[in-house]
Amino acid sequence: MGFIKRHYEKIILSLVLLGLAGAAGWLTVKVSGEKKKLREEMQQMDPPTGASVSYEEAEKFVESLGIVSNPPPVEIEGPHMLFNPVLWKQAADGTLIKVATGSEAGIGAVSVTGLKALSFTIEFSKSSGSSPDRMRYALKFHEQDAVDKRGKQAKPKTKYASLNGDFGEWPFEEQRVEMILKEVQGDPMSPTGFVIGMKDANDQDLAETITLAVDTPYSEVREHLVDLRYDAADTDYKDKRRGEKITVDGESYNIVAISEVQVVLSAERNGKRYTIPIQPESDPVP
Repeated sequence: MGFIKRHYEKIILSLVLLGLAGAAGWLTVKVSGEKKKLREEMQQMDPPTGASVSYEEAEKFVESLGIVSNPPPVEIEGPHMLFNPVLWKQAADGTLIKVATGSEAGIGAVSVTGLKALSFTIEFSKSSGSSPDRMRYALKFHEQDAVDKRGKQAKPKTKYASLNGDFGEWPFEEQRVEMILKEVQGDPMSPTGFVIGMKDANDQDLAETITLAVDTPYSEVREHLVDLRYDAADTDYKDKRRGEKITVDGESYNIVAISEVQVVLSAERNGKRYTIPIQPESDPVP
C-alpha cells in the first residue's frame, strides 16, 4: 500500500501511456483492415472482360472512395470537451456543478428574484384658510430613493405654500429644483388640482411644469431596488441599489445599472460587464 502511495503518479502515467499505446495499435489494425476491404472492393470492380457491374456495387465503391480521399474533420470543440475541459465548481451543499455554458455557476448563474421601483411622489394632503386669497395648501413630498442619516429610507415630508409660494428644493428628472405653486385649479377653497413650476440652480424658470390632481399623486421613478439569487451558494442579495456591491465565489461585482428589464454588473477586478435579464414573472420586493 505504501508503494502505491509513493508512486501513484508514475502508476497513473504508466496506465495512460499503456492506453495510448493500445489506441495506437488499434488504429493500426483498423487502418489495415480498411485498406484490405478497399482492395477487395476494387478487385470486385475489375470484373472479367465482358462482365457487368451492378449499380449498387458501383455506388458503394464511390462512397468508400470519397471517405478515403476526403475524411471528415476532427471535431476539437465538440461536446466531448477532449481538448477544452470544462470547469467544475462546488455548490453550497457540497455537490459538484459542471460549468459547461457559463450559466451553471459564477456570475452567469445569478438571477433576479424581485424588483421594486423607488419613486419621487407629490400628493395633496389638505388645504386651510378662511378666504380664497388667504388659502394655504399642504403637499406631501416623498423621495423613496433617499436615505436618512441612519441609512433608513427617508420618510415623506409635508410642505405648505400659498399661491406663488415656495415648497423648497426637490428632485426633478436629473437635477434638483426649487418648486413653486404656480396655479390652483378649481375653487381655491376646494381645489381639484395644482400646477407646480420650477427654478433651476441658477434661479432660471424651467419650461416644464408638474400637474397633479387632488386624487391623483404625481410620481416619477427615480431608482430601483433589486433582489438577486445565487443558487449554487444558496445566497440571496436583498434590496440592492445601484452603486452597491455583491460577492460571487470570492469575486466582487459593482451594480452599475438597474432597469425594468435588466441589471448590469461590473467586475471589480477587470471592469468586465455582465447583464442579468429580468424575467417578467419576477416577484416585486415587498
